[in-house]
Amino acid sequence: EKCQKETRTLDLLIEKGAHSGEELLFKGQGNRHPHKLPGDVVIQIKEQPHGFFKRSGDDLLVTWKITLTEALVGGEWSFEALDGHEIKFGTEAVTKPGTTWRIAGEGMPVHNFPSESGDLLVTFEVEFPTGGLTPD
Repeated sequence: EKCQKETRTLDLLIEKGAHSGEELLFKGQGNRHPHKLPGDVVIQIKEQPHGFFKRSGDDLLVTWKITLTEALVGGEWSFEALDGHEIKFGTEAVTKPGTTWRIAGEGMPVHNFPSESGDLLVTFEVEFPTGGLTPD
């Protein structure tokens, strides 16, 4: 029995919230050899790094830079989430450098539980003015 080369397209669905290292299995879709069962095709998910968000399990981490003035008197900020909606947050209180806020439900979808999401953790980095004081 002879085997012929063929090209085949496999459709795959990567579910929201899937983690790096998870595998998708296509049983019996691999190479065929005479007198042997066809092998399996295994596809392993590898996440690409994002320029703004960092993933930690189902949570998303963000470092948010604020001015010294904003750190002392507060402010209101916003940015676009991965799905396109706007995330708004703010305070009228003092924010210390390194403070982390948890915004519930704004992280990654929980794999196999599409109605649940992780959290967004925003860590504040305070930008201090550069330069010295003037004699005036």
